[in-house]
This record gives sequence, structure tokens and C-alpha cells, in this order.
Amino acid sequence: MKVTFKRYTDLVINGIFMNKLLNYSFRAFTIYAFVLLILSLPAYYFLVNAIWVMELDEHNNNIKNKIQTQLQQKIHTEDALSQTIRVWELVGGSTKIEPSIFLGAVNDSVFSQTVTENDKEESYRILNSQIFLLNKPYLLSVKTNIEESSETLSYLALCTFIFLILLFIGFLIINKILTYKLWKPFQNTLKLLQDFDLQKSSAINFKTSDIVEFNDLNDKLNKLINNNIAVYNFQKEFSENSSHELQTPIAVLKVKIDNLIQDASFNDQQLSKLAALQQPLTRIKQLNKSLLLLAKLENKQFDGIKQENIDVALLLQNNLNNLEDLFAHKSLEIKQENRAPCMLFANKELLQIVLSNLLVNAYKYSPLKSEISVILEQQYLQVSNYGNHTLLIDKLFKRFSISSEEHSGSGLGLAITKEICILHKWSITYSFTNNYHLFRIDF
Repeated sequence: MKVTFKRYTDLVINGIFMNKLLNYSFRAFTIYAFVLLILSLPAYYFLVNAIWVMELDEHNNNIKNKIQTQLQQKIHTEDALSQTIRVWELVGGSTKIEPSIFLGAVNDSVFSQTVTENDKEESYRILNSQIFLLNKPYLLSVKTNIEESSETLSYLALCTFIFLILLFIGFLIINKILTYKLWKPFQNTLKLLQDFDLQKSSAINFKTSDIVEFNDLNDKLNKLINNNIAVYNFQKEFSENSSHELQTPIAVLKVKIDNLIQDASFNDQQLSKLAALQQPLTRIKQLNKSLLLLAKLENKQFDGIKQENIDVALLLQNNLNNLEDLFAHKSLEIKQENRAPCMLFANKELLQIVLSNLLVNAYKYSPLKSEISVILEQQYLQVSNYGNHTLLIDKLFKRFSISSEEHSGSGLGLAITKEICILHKWSITYSFTNNYHLFRIDF
């Protein structure tokens, strides 16, 4: 249940904070297009407004020219001109003619004006031009309503927004197509790498792509994998062969020493020296066994091993019973608390090593007549013992590293424990609190 929840949490975090490679370019293009279209709206406004004003001015000028030409061609008397102007005033409209106060030629004036008509503001583009009728100056005013330009700009903004949506949808579709087609060779390579098993020692046959970069990537991966396979096989053979080759001379030495000890011709001093050889020989034998186990763990040779449901409390009690004489040697008191049933699906032999290493480590760093506490919960195991100062945390789980200057050892026990925890996806931590060393494994 815990693994499932953690996996779910990782997926959620990756989905929120992690991004696919192609999404970065897609996001950049989308932001660029959005900013560009937003900035284009005022540009469109000023451009269209300027064009609209130019068209209105041209329109007003055409009306002026048409009116001036028609009047000059059809009005030949003062009475006809006066009557036409009176009728014009009565009819009203977008043009107006009235006598001019200026006698000479005057340049046309063009401007915009907003007036209130029927409680509503109206905007006009106005052309004032001086024309001559019957050799007299008159002011011709032509105005055109420009409210239609605002409507045009509104429709333009709406059209631009629609194109923005279409552009965004198009980016999504193109991005999806590119993701599937362009990155399909990469996905194939990734799938083959996920299914790769170093223990099978078989190379990967990558599919050839029409993209040069992916082919180069596959070539480099092939070389890397082949080198790793060769190194793995060499280390595996070396660890197996060296262990096998060392076991034989160690066994021979042990037998010969035992035979010499039983020889009646040796005196007590000689027998004492022969017996002293037993201790380093036993240490070499144990060291060889530990190195072989550590090499197998680091080379993932325990992947796919037999696992079963294990009652941790029962296995822990068996270990405590086996080490009872060892604890009695220091007059240590074992305080055991099984607070909740703990069942693990694991390899029994490796779990046995973990429990034994933790208990032996606690014995090693406990002073005489002190206490070792063992607490077992459903989700964790904690082993603690009294100590004078903290261990060297940076060296604690490294091979051949001594975490305390007061005690000697091979430095392999905790390194093996750490690798077994990694294999089973457990976490092991160390802390020093209130003069107690605390080792905790979270299952």
C-alpha cells in the first residue's frame, strides 16, 4: 500500500512540475504568438483608424468636388443660387453651403468633431472648403459620421481573438503530431532501455531511424551497453572465481593448523602460537564471504531471487536467541518491544543478514552492562544502544570504513545491510539522540 501511494505521489509531482521536451518549444511559440497578437490589437486599431480617416477624407473631398461641379454647371443666376441654398438649408443633411467671409483663396480644413444629438454623442469627420459660385466665395462644409469605424474595430478585435484561438488549437494539434511522429524513435529507444536486463548479458538491437541525432544516440548507447555488459561479466566471473579460489587454500590452512594442534610433539608454547593463527584465518574466511555477498548485491545478482512472506518478529527472536551468549559476554540487557505484527515479502536469507548485522553492530558499540533496545512496528524496525559519542555518519555505510576510532572491524557489515535495504527498496537511517545510537529501517 505504501509503495502504491508513493508511486501515485511521484506521478502527480511529475505531472505538475515536470515537462516533456517538446512542451518547452510549444510553450515558447504559444507565448510568442499570444504576445504578438495582443500587441497587434493597438497596431490594428491605429492602422485601421488611419485608413478609415483617409477614406472618409477622400469621400468628403469627392462629395465636395461633385457638389461644386454640379452647382457651377447648373446654377447661372443669383436667384437660382439663393433658392438652392435655402432649399439646402431646409433639407439639411451632411453638407452645408453658406457665404464665406474670406474673399481670397483659402486652404481646405479637415478635422474630427464630436457633438451631442438626441442625448447621444456622435462623431463626424468634417471637410470645410471654400468654393466660388458666380465669382463669389462660399464655404462648403461636408461631414460624414465615423461611428462605423468603431464597429469595424470591434469586429476586427473579435476576428483577431478568434484567430488567436484557432492558432492555439493549431499549435496543440501540430505539437501532438510532432510528439508522436518526431519522437517515436526516441520512445522506442526508451522502451528498449526500460526492458533491458544486465543479468541477461544481451545487447539491445535499436531500430534505425531517419533522424541522424537519434541514430547517433543509439550508436552511443550500444557502445555504452556493450561496455557495461563486458565489465559486469568480468566482475561477476572475478568475484565468483576469486571467492572459489580463496576458499580452497583457506580450508587447507585450517585443516593443517587443526592437525598440527592435535600433534602431541608440540609443546604448550608452540600450540599457543598455532591456536593464535585460527583467529586471523577465521577473519579471512568471513571477509571473503562478506566481499562475495557485497559484490553480488552491487552487481544486482540478487534480482529475481526467491521472496516469501516473512514474520519479522519470529525471525528477529531467532536472531536474539542465537546471539544470547554474545550479549551475556558483556552483561547486556535486551529490551524488546513488538508493538505490531510485521509481515514482509522479502528474501529470508538476506533479511536474516540485516537483522544479524544490526544486532551485532549494537553489541559492538555497547559498553559493559548497558541496554540494547529493539522496537518492531508494522512499518519499521529500530535498534538502539547506549554510546558516548556519535559515529562518523559519512563513513557509516561505506565498505572498509571505520565509523568509530574505538572499535575495529572489516567495515562491511553496515555496507552489506545498506545494499540489502536498497535491493528491497527499504530505507535505513542512523541518528544519535540522548547518548543513544539509533538505527532504523523503514519497510
